[in-house]
Amino acid sequence: MNSKIDLEPMAETSIKMTFTNYNEVGEYILTVSFFLDNNAEWAEEGHDVAFEQAIKCKKEKNEISPVVNKLKVIDGYIHLGVHGDNFRVLFSRVKGGIVSYIYNGKEYILEPIKINFWRAPIDNDIANGMPFKSGAWKLASLYGRAKMEHFKEKLEGVEVIYTYILPALENVKIEVKYLVKETGIIEISGELEGAKGVPNIPEFGMIFVLKNTLKNLVILLVD
Repeated sequence: MNSKIDLEPMAETSIKMTFTNYNEVGEYILTVSFFLDNNAEWAEEGHDVAFEQAIKCKKEKNEISPVVNKLKVIDGYIHLGVHGDNFRVLFSRVKGGIVSYIYNGKEYILEPIKINFWRAPIDNDIANGMPFKSGAWKLASLYGRAKMEHFKEKLEGVEVIYTYILPALENVKIEVKYLVKETGIIEISGELEGAKGVPNIPEFGMIFVLKNTLKNLVILLVD
């Protein structure tokens, strides 16, 4: 769908959009972009002015059944393994996360998945002293320690929970949950509870180091 809009600065308008509700199982992403129609003093024709995506229609298979899921759990001293029909996931009690993910016989993980609180500072960050004020978060990203609290076999999959202890930020509480489903999908969610006197956090996410043989990568982020 293409529409042309002509608005004065600070003005508002509404656009009626049509969206087909497909019957196939899956998620459908609505993408909206705004581009300059002509050259302007501050940008050329085709410049991307705004961009947004949203999950407009979502239909999921009913994976929950009255019987126990078909995943196999191997509880070892150092590692916890979760095996499905065509995949294997390995969680480490020592390295604090997923250290291996094999799907259809192919390994995808090059290094353990890690929690991350730091990003590269931009000019504004350097000018306002962000690297100095929030430097504890970079230390936490490098040397934070994760502990596997427990795992639980549920109808929808196997849930593995880690908590974190951060150097210089001992009062901050963090919990990361991994839910391994029978399809091989792993849902990851994280919760951070701040504390008084803690500096501003530059970022809260995960670092995935994958093999460079992968050609295409699709990541779905849900608030």
